[in-house]
Amino acid sequence: MNADIKNNSRHVTDVATAFLLMMFSAAWSVSLSGRVNPSLYLWDIDLFFDSDVPRILMDMTHRLGSQGDTAVHPLFPLTVIPVMTALKWVFSIDSVTAARALLAALAAFWSVGLYFSMRLVGCRIVDALLFSVAATLSAASTFWFAVPETFAISSLSLVVALLVAALAEHRKLSDTAYVVTSAITLGYTITNWMAGMALSIVNLPWRRAARVTTYALVLVAALWGLQKYFVPNSAFLLDIRGKFAYVMSPEMGGASEIIPSIFWHSMVAPAIGIVHQGPPHTTTIQLSFQHSPPGSSGVLGVIATVSWTLLLALGLWGVISKGPYLRFRVVLGLVVVGQVVVDLLLGEDTFLYALHFSPLLLILASFSVHTRYRGIALLLGVIFIATAAPNNWAQFGQAATFFEQDVVKPRAEVMAAMTKRPADPWPRGVGHV
Repeated sequence: MNADIKNNSRHVTDVATAFLLMMFSAAWSVSLSGRVNPSLYLWDIDLFFDSDVPRILMDMTHRLGSQGDTAVHPLFPLTVIPVMTALKWVFSIDSVTAARALLAALAAFWSVGLYFSMRLVGCRIVDALLFSVAATLSAASTFWFAVPETFAISSLSLVVALLVAALAEHRKLSDTAYVVTSAITLGYTITNWMAGMALSIVNLPWRRAARVTTYALVLVAALWGLQKYFVPNSAFLLDIRGKFAYVMSPEMGGASEIIPSIFWHSMVAPAIGIVHQGPPHTTTIQLSFQHSPPGSSGVLGVIATVSWTLLLALGLWGVISKGPYLRFRVVLGLVVVGQVVVDLLLGEDTFLYALHFSPLLLILASFSVHTRYRGIALLLGVIFIATAAPNNWAQFGQAATFFEQDVVKPRAEVMAAMTKRPADPWPRGVGHV
């Protein structure tokens, strides 16, 4: 009887903690998205760290939008457009406000998914809460749960895979659970399918794993076919020919600049750099962390980077040491390695994919509490949160208000006017607005 009461009390505490964590994560997202200069939603180039914010916002709200990313994010519009439409209709809000609400909800579920994943692999409540808060305050979460992009929901698909991998350590799961999880990872980003595949391969005999993977592909293809009927511009599933231009792009700068972006910039935002694209006399510019050294944002950035490095090292030790949850650790390791390989080869600005690294790295770091140095790990976690939060808040503020600077403000004002008065005879030319 006493054991049952104790277990029930622990479950109640978990639920209450998870609820508070969801509220905190949603509030962090809303407060950040509220700082974004509205001109960002009108800009038509990859200014914000190589993202396509205006186009993605259009694709989130209009089924006849370009939907060019469905080749690599196959089911994004099928999920997001109905939710956005419902939010706008029920609450009588505009597209930007609906997107902010959706991002806040995604941030909430993302953080609580991480929390329960860590709880299922042996973290105490305080440990899981600490690392979940650190995830919410990371640079990846700070920047990409604040503006419309595809990577918020695709990162959530990774968290779902990790949660199922953790659950599989405690109970036998049906093949249906593996099929659905694998389909979720494939459906929101094709490279994230590695998580669904790793989950099946590690936990199932190879024949069942192959069958699960095949069924997942068939399921996503069927849903894509349904989506194609309602969203006619959906690109063909897995048609990645247009992405070959981003393989080993010279803008990435090589492994010496990609690796820091993966392991450090995703957690601690460095100094913001400005990349000039095209002829020097144009205003074709892009915000970027790609060439910024870790901790270059200032004293807080240095402290946060050092504490994170030590925490990550302790976590790596915990993962490779002998202990329970071997299958989960193998899945985690495979996905981390897979993501590093993908991002060494693809893209132009590695920080664009930061939400694909941060949940993996935070769970890896959480294994630091399974070592003999749990106390040191918790102290490092507190130091990280205390320094990374204000650092990332400040760096995001600089990026979000960049349109107020003279170098881009005139062009943004013209584009805003064009949006309000599209019928006016606006002059156009190559290289102009």
